[in-house]
Amino acid sequence: ETGPPLMGFYKSEYTVSYGYGFATAWTAFSLWKRGLATTTSAPLLTLHAMALVFYGVRLNLFLAIRTVLSKRIQQFNDNVEERALAKGNRFQTRAPFILSCGLLYYGLCAPIMLTSQWLASTTTTCAITKTVLQSLFGLQWFGFLLAAVGDLTKTWVKQSQQNESFLVTSGIFSLVRHPNYTGEIIGWTANAGAGMLATALLLLGGSVNSWTKTLSILGKFAAMVVGWAGILFVLLRATNGLETRQAQDYGSDPKYQPWV
Repeated sequence: ETGPPLMGFYKSEYTVSYGYGFATAWTAFSLWKRGLATTTSAPLLTLHAMALVFYGVRLNLFLAIRTVLSKRIQQFNDNVEERALAKGNRFQTRAPFILSCGLLYYGLCAPIMLTSQWLASTTTTCAITKTVLQSLFGLQWFGFLLAAVGDLTKTWVKQSQQNESFLVTSGIFSLVRHPNYTGEIIGWTANAGAGMLATALLLLGGSVNSWTKTLSILGKFAAMVVGWAGILFVLLRATNGLETRQAQDYGSDPKYQPWV
């Protein structure tokens, strides 16, 4: 979880872009591959893990394509790097932020650690528990797919219009104003919900027989709560910032008021 964010030492913004995607995808894939050898519920583990793998891989592909297509994004990234370099020594100035991001990503991946641990500790899954987990994983997939459709739609429309400032109100944006942020909020909340359920099942199911295991589970639970709260804060703040910018940039656009 902390490895990919180290890309930020090369390019400052990589910590919160490619490092973010690689951290979630690689951690989930590693836990999935390891868990297949111990779990009797491979479909459940796969459903959860692959949602995170999909999210990370899809995000990085989108970021790479958008950077190639958008001169504005290229300029923005260059400006971020220039400001970062102006602060001096890369390690001293970037290490605290990279570490904090690594901890955030650990928290986002903690639910798959908990669900894989529980699935490895049980030989049977009751129908109700299985249904709840399937529903949460399905909601997670829905959220991440919604975000993907939003990013794809916005990129496609702006490229078709050959205008990076074009206000996109069609397609999924006619139903959800900010599908990318909304989708991520849904996906990460469902992810945390699965982790909370797995924590309860581990602690109350009788499979934990030592204080060290209990503390390990509680540590992951705490990291998960902090990670979930942290990503919600980031997403809600980004949504509010986007609302403000759109009101300033498109307030006089005839499409804007009916859309709002």
